[in-house]
Amino acid sequence: MDHKGQISVEVVLILGIMFCIVILVGPYVAEQNEFNSVLGAAKTGAMAVITNNATVNNSAPIRVSNIQIVGSGHDLTIRIDVSRTISTAQNQSIMNGTLSSIAALGYTWNTGGTPNDFSDDYILTSRHKYVLSIT
Repeated sequence: MDHKGQISVEVVLILGIMFCIVILVGPYVAEQNEFNSVLGAAKTGAMAVITNNATVNNSAPIRVSNIQIVGSGHDLTIRIDVSRTISTAQNQSIMNGTLSSIAALGYTWNTGGTPNDFSDDYILTSRHKYVLSIT
């Protein structure tokens, strides 16, 4: 019996199945990677500003108790929960540091219409629009 070409057919079949798996799982993995990158940068930016404020200004310590992405679809909110109430100046400072950190990943930082007010700013990626909220 002649078995020429049998290995080639099996390899093509295995490669085809692997290609289908990558095509099906790829978009989900890419979106989760974006979420993880944005959340990591948001936490890093917020913690950097909080640490700087605590050391330079000798202010009472603030702790980031929770950070999460809320919402669905294109428009999402990054909600940062802090351990105590903070002043408007501290809120603006944390928002600025967080948005700067996320923008450093290469995403677009769109400023809102109000100068020196970061509450209407947002980050735009190829998949989502992220608005920042500190509570």
